[in-house]
Amino acid sequence: AEMTVLYPDTERLQVGDISNEKGGKAGGHDSHTNGLDTDLAYYRMDRSEIEPNHTLGYFLNGKRINYVAGGVISPDFDIERNFKFIQMLYSSQILSRIFVDALIKKTFCEYTKQMGIFDESVEILRKLRPW
Repeated sequence: AEMTVLYPDTERLQVGDISNEKGGKAGGHDSHTNGLDTDLAYYRMDRSEIEPNHTLGYFLNGKRINYVAGGVISPDFDIERNFKFIQMLYSSQILSRIFVDALIKKTFCEYTKQMGIFDESVEILRKLRPW
């Protein structure tokens, strides 16, 4: 709800695979075994939503979405909104870590420096673990 207050035209937060309540194997994942893991889709610049019911990755218009390819972040990756959401997740104090691509973490570090909020964001950035 906070995201729609800040960004009224934002797409819905999309939730992907979720761990089984008591843990155990979850299809297509080596992780997701502790009952705590959840996949969330990134916010996109074009505000489009991914297709539901895909078990192996995120798809849009029948094509797999890759936010990082060839050492470059996709122009569809909305850095501002995704970092704002991560700030909100961090402020909830219920997360121990957030797994992201190493280049996405680097991009968030650079973004916070550009915005002049790096020092106040260090603890948030520490929660981001390259995966």
